[in-house]
Amino acid sequence: MVGYSPVSVPKKSNGGRTKPKKAKLILFRLNDVKTFPTPDEKGVLIKENLVLKTGAKAFFLETTASTISVGQTSEGDPDNKGFKQKIEFSRPGSDDVEFEEFMENNVNEDLCCIIEYQLSGKKKLAGYPGNPLQLTTESTDNNEGDVNKVTLESVLRGSRIYFYEGEMPVIDGVDEPTGSGGSESV
Repeated sequence: MVGYSPVSVPKKSNGGRTKPKKAKLILFRLNDVKTFPTPDEKGVLIKENLVLKTGAKAFFLETTASTISVGQTSEGDPDNKGFKQKIEFSRPGSDDVEFEEFMENNVNEDLCCIIEYQLSGKKKLAGYPGNPLQLTTESTDNNEGDVNKVTLESVLRGSRIYFYEGEMPVIDGVDEPTGSGGSESV
């Protein structure tokens, strides 16, 4: 493996503009993963397919797209730095039984999340074996609104959020693929 050698990185035109995300975050439990692909030698891009165990499916969680925030913060002592991955979003309504069941049954699960970008078609993959995402939530139902603020955050410091170019896994509630490729993107 060659690894990474420093190269010049020019600024992209309009790189700081808001990048709209699809309102459906794709989640899967690490317990359902058969093969988790490794990034290339530079450590950020995954081109191989994520493979779930037989019968397992990823699932989507529909959110308010404009509230999705994808972040990663470097932290740690010298020679011990890493990145904490964090996905934050809001979802309206506290009278949604399916969402409440999702939260109740996934609050202590090890999760990963695929975020799809609306215009570029790029996908990012947060969480990985050994450093999963865990859920936390804050719900408010008062005279100002009824909303759930959800955070998926990595348990440990580790690598940056990956770019994912592999096929999407089968997703619950999304039509099965008809060809040889992965399931349709949501």
